[in-house]
Amino acid sequence: MQIVGGSTYILSLPKSWAEKVDLKEGEELFVEELSNQALLIYAPERREHFSKAEISFTCKESRNFIERTIIAQYLAGKKEIVLHASDVECKKTLSSIADSLKKKVLGLEILEETSNDIVLGAILDTTFSDITHVINSMMKTIIYMLEDLAIGLRKNDLKIIKDIYQRDDYIDRLYLYSIRYLVNIYNMPTQERINPSSSVHYALATKSLERIGDHVSAISKNLEVELVQSNINDKEKEGILNLINSIKDLESQILKLVLKFDGELLNEITEKAINLMNVESELRVSLLKYSVNLSYVAESLRRIIAYSIDLLESVLDINVLQT
Repeated sequence: MQIVGGSTYILSLPKSWAEKVDLKEGEELFVEELSNQALLIYAPERREHFSKAEISFTCKESRNFIERTIIAQYLAGKKEIVLHASDVECKKTLSSIADSLKKKVLGLEILEETSNDIVLGAILDTTFSDITHVINSMMKTIIYMLEDLAIGLRKNDLKIIKDIYQRDDYIDRLYLYSIRYLVNIYNMPTQERINPSSSVHYALATKSLERIGDHVSAISKNLEVELVQSNINDKEKEGILNLINSIKDLESQILKLVLKFDGELLNEITEKAINLMNVESELRVSLLKYSVNLSYVAESLRRIIAYSIDLLESVLDINVLQT
């Protein structure tokens, strides 16, 4: 590093890097400071080259493989994904898959269609301006799902119970969006700058929330079966309701911790989660005598508590890295 004129610092760029990104003399570069005081150097006009993906399919590939391939490009941050079909029948299959993915992937829309091609675009608004907003939305959705789960069980209302597991799709969409966001957080100048080491912990946090959503959905499906068959007596119902409400309160406290970290609150919540594990163990023994589905309900409640403990660990790790 050199000083010119007593106040300007000059640092030469590696020739190999400049040639790799095809930089020429006189081109404008942007320099941004990251949260860990590192500097990000980039040429904004060169980003567009990496924002588009083109994939050819014969449709001999499995539907799951095609879906995962498209989702992988979405997670990589592609703004435009062009699907090339080998023939008309394959194009029909790709259209069907694209329609299905719109329900699973936040912001993914069909922009154009030709006889052989489908152009998908990631059209994302600014609703989630930072990763904390994504986590907040996931947590609030889970809290409302747990609240409605208790209401549906108390009232024996199948409509409410059925509606709960349909909301799990929204949790999944937010999870995929969170991974896309974190993967590309240092490639998009408009996004927040978090400590690079925090990214993995944010990813673990959203994964824990995605798994919690899955288990709330599983509980609603198993309770639906039990309500239809009228297998739940008042004592069993009360035990399940009490634990669901306790877990809902646990998630609400974790949300407060996400919004504002507090070491004492973290210890208090962790202790509460461990105690709930013991409550679940006793409940599961009781429920197993009556129904396999009810024992599955208890097991899912246990998994929710376990993932909540994982979430607390992620919140602590993020706080440590930010201070």
